[in-house]
Amino acid sequence: MLKGLEDIIDISVVNYTMEVFTRKEGCAVDKVYLLSNPNFDACITVPVLFDKKTKTIVNNESAEIIRILNSSFNDFCKTKEQSELNYYSNRNRY
Repeated sequence: MLKGLEDIIDISVVNYTMEVFTRKEGCAVDKVYLLSNPNFDACITVPVLFDKKTKTIVNNESAEIIRILNSSFNDFCKTKEQSELNYYSNRNRY
């Protein structure tokens, strides 16, 4: 929402218990891993950036997803000001 992308990027909130996604009010049952690979049986992690058209997981690393959302979708931001916002600092903090 900060970048004005809510019309093109859906958000699903999942609730997990010991790596098993469960039904809970306001939460979705996670299916993206099975959509990507019906035989998937490894650890399920969130967050996940998922391409609904190709039914493929784009990325499941939170820091990389922040970098992707920070600039890759700027052409789709609602305002020029939102497209210019920078929520990822690449400065080395060590």
